[in-house]
Amino acid sequence: MIIIYGMGLFAIIYLAVRLAIRPLIPIKDKDISKKDEISVIDLKNLGLFDNEEMEEILILFQAKGKDNKNKIRYEKYLDILIQLKNLGYLNEEQLQDKINQLKDCESNNFKFKEFSTF
Repeated sequence: MIIIYGMGLFAIIYLAVRLAIRPLIPIKDKDISKKDEISVIDLKNLGLFDNEEMEEILILFQAKGKDNKNKIRYEKYLDILIQLKNLGYLNEEQLQDKINQLKDCESNNFKFKEFSTF
């Protein structure tokens, strides 16, 4: 009977240690995914673009990223304004005024105005 308890205890300890160590062991498949990633720089390394063209391409991608960020910010701010209208804080006319102001802010890349504190 003692032998059965000993084997059971060994199995429990073995499985517990195995489960605890498994997340710490690196998996080789994860490294492969990093190698499979491609970028615009790879096109230059392949000789498809020269340095001047790469600068132009990177500028285009940066501008596109800023446009996407501004669009996301505009949509979030617009959603907040609509929620304020639904809560009854703003009426329809005030909502349209705020949306027009928001569009002006969007054209200025959402630069915040400085307000004086008390």
